[in-house]
Amino acid sequence: MDILKFPLCKHKKAQVMAPVGTLRWLASEPFRVFFLLGSFWSVAAVALWPLFYQGKLPYYPNVAHAHLMIQGFAGAFVIGFLGTAGPRMASAPKLYVSELLLLIALHTGSGLLHLCHYNRAGDALFVITLLAFMVSLLWR
Repeated sequence: MDILKFPLCKHKKAQVMAPVGTLRWLASEPFRVFFLLGSFWSVAAVALWPLFYQGKLPYYPNVAHAHLMIQGFAGAFVIGFLGTAGPRMASAPKLYVSELLLLIALHTGSGLLHLCHYNRAGDALFVITLLAFMVSLLWR
Protein backbone atom coordinates (compact mmCIF):
# COMPACT_ATOMS: atom_id res chain seq x y z
CA MET A 1 0.00 0.00 0.00
CA ASP A 2 2.79 2.43 -0.80
CA ILE A 3 0.43 4.18 -3.17
CA LEU A 4 -1.42 5.76 -0.27
CA LYS A 5 1.70 7.26 1.29
CA PHE A 6 2.49 10.85 0.48
CA PRO A 7 6.21 11.56 0.30
CA LEU A 8 5.66 15.20 1.22
CA CYS A 9 4.13 14.19 4.54
CA LYS A 10 7.35 12.76 5.92
CA HIS A 11 8.08 15.34 8.57
CA LYS A 12 9.26 15.45 12.13
CA LYS A 13 6.83 14.92 14.91
CA ALA A 14 5.01 18.09 15.86
CA GLN A 15 6.89 19.96 18.53
CA VAL A 16 5.19 22.13 21.10
CA MET A 17 5.96 25.73 20.18
CA ALA A 18 7.33 27.96 22.88
CA PRO A 19 5.45 31.21 23.50
CA VAL A 20 8.23 33.21 21.81
CA GLY A 21 8.09 30.90 18.80
CA THR A 22 4.34 31.34 18.63
CA LEU A 23 4.68 35.11 18.75
CA ARG A 24 7.28 35.01 15.98
CA TRP A 25 4.93 32.90 13.91
CA LEU A 26 2.05 35.33 14.52
CA ALA A 27 4.30 38.28 13.70
CA SER A 28 5.22 36.64 10.40
CA GLU A 29 1.52 36.28 9.56
CA PRO A 30 -0.27 39.17 11.30
CA PHE A 31 -3.50 38.56 9.40
CA ARG A 32 -4.23 35.75 11.86
CA VAL A 33 -4.46 38.21 14.74
CA PHE A 34 -5.90 41.21 12.90
CA PHE A 35 -8.64 39.29 11.10
CA LEU A 36 -9.81 38.05 14.49
CA LEU A 37 -9.62 41.59 15.90
CA GLY A 38 -11.57 42.93 12.92
CA SER A 39 -14.26 40.35 13.44
CA PHE A 40 -14.49 41.28 17.11
CA TRP A 41 -14.84 45.01 16.36
CA SER A 42 -17.54 44.37 13.76
CA VAL A 43 -19.58 42.40 16.30
CA ALA A 44 -19.02 45.12 18.91
CA ALA A 45 -20.11 47.83 16.46
CA VAL A 46 -23.32 46.01 15.56
CA ALA A 47 -24.01 45.21 19.23
CA LEU A 48 -24.19 48.93 20.01
CA TRP A 49 -27.63 49.18 18.41
CA PRO A 50 -29.50 46.60 20.52
CA LEU A 51 -27.82 48.05 23.61
CA PHE A 52 -29.00 51.53 22.66
CA TYR A 53 -32.58 50.44 22.00
CA GLN A 54 -32.67 48.57 25.31
CA GLY A 55 -31.65 51.79 27.07
CA LYS A 56 -28.29 50.44 28.24
CA LEU A 57 -26.17 52.83 26.16
CA PRO A 58 -26.13 56.49 27.20
CA TYR A 59 -25.36 57.87 23.72
CA TYR A 60 -26.67 57.49 20.20
CA PRO A 61 -24.17 55.06 18.62
CA ASN A 62 -24.14 56.26 15.00
CA VAL A 63 -20.66 57.86 15.14
CA ALA A 64 -19.13 55.13 17.27
CA HIS A 65 -20.65 52.47 15.01
CA ALA A 66 -19.22 54.09 11.88
CA HIS A 67 -15.76 54.51 13.40
CA LEU A 68 -15.66 50.94 14.70
CA MET A 69 -16.74 49.51 11.36
CA ILE A 70 -14.27 51.56 9.33
CA GLN A 71 -11.30 51.75 11.66
CA GLY A 72 -11.83 48.68 13.81
CA PHE A 73 -13.14 46.26 11.21
CA ALA A 74 -11.73 47.47 7.89
CA GLY A 75 -8.54 48.85 9.45
CA ALA A 76 -7.75 45.50 11.02
CA PHE A 77 -8.21 43.70 7.73
CA VAL A 78 -6.00 46.19 5.89
CA ILE A 79 -3.24 45.99 8.50
CA GLY A 80 -3.49 42.20 8.62
CA PHE A 81 -3.40 41.77 4.86
CA LEU A 82 -0.66 44.29 4.12
CA GLY A 83 1.37 43.19 7.15
CA THR A 84 1.40 39.66 5.76
CA ALA A 85 1.55 40.24 2.01
CA GLY A 86 3.69 43.40 1.94
CA PRO A 87 6.95 41.91 3.21
CA ARG A 88 6.45 38.78 1.11
CA MET A 89 5.90 40.72 -2.12
CA ALA A 90 8.93 42.88 -1.41
CA SER A 91 11.05 39.90 -0.27
CA ALA A 92 11.63 41.84 2.93
CA PRO A 93 11.86 40.64 6.53
CA LYS A 94 8.59 39.87 8.25
CA LEU A 95 7.21 41.91 11.15
CA TYR A 96 8.99 41.65 14.47
CA VAL A 97 7.14 40.56 17.60
CA SER A 98 7.54 44.04 19.12
CA GLU A 99 5.97 45.63 16.02
CA LEU A 100 3.06 43.20 16.12
CA LEU A 101 2.41 43.82 19.81
CA LEU A 102 2.60 47.60 19.33
CA LEU A 103 0.16 47.51 16.42
CA ILE A 104 -2.25 45.28 18.34
CA ALA A 105 -2.11 47.58 21.37
CA LEU A 106 -2.65 50.74 19.31
CA HIS A 107 -5.47 49.25 17.26
CA THR A 108 -7.23 47.82 20.31
CA GLY A 109 -6.82 51.12 22.17
CA SER A 110 -8.36 53.00 19.27
CA GLY A 111 -11.35 50.65 19.22
CA LEU A 112 -11.83 50.89 22.97
CA LEU A 113 -11.78 54.69 22.82
CA HIS A 114 -14.48 54.64 20.14
CA LEU A 115 -16.48 52.15 22.16
CA CYS A 116 -16.32 54.53 25.16
CA HIS A 117 -17.43 57.41 22.91
CA TYR A 118 -14.07 59.24 22.86
CA ASN A 119 -14.07 59.57 19.09
CA ARG A 120 -11.42 62.27 18.69
CA ALA A 121 -8.96 60.36 20.85
CA GLY A 122 -9.85 57.14 19.00
CA ASP A 123 -9.24 58.84 15.65
CA ALA A 124 -5.90 60.21 16.86
CA LEU A 125 -4.82 56.79 18.07
CA PHE A 126 -5.90 55.20 14.79
CA VAL A 127 -3.77 57.73 12.87
CA ILE A 128 -0.84 56.82 15.13
CA THR A 129 -1.54 53.15 14.41
CA LEU A 130 -1.43 53.77 10.66
CA LEU A 131 1.74 55.84 10.94
CA ALA A 132 3.43 53.13 13.02
CA PHE A 133 2.36 50.53 10.48
CA MET A 134 3.65 52.61 7.56
CA VAL A 135 6.98 53.17 9.31
CA SER A 136 7.33 49.45 10.00
CA LEU A 137 6.69 48.63 6.33
CA LEU A 138 8.88 51.41 4.96
CA TRP A 139 11.69 50.35 7.28
CA ARG A 140 11.84 47.12 5.33
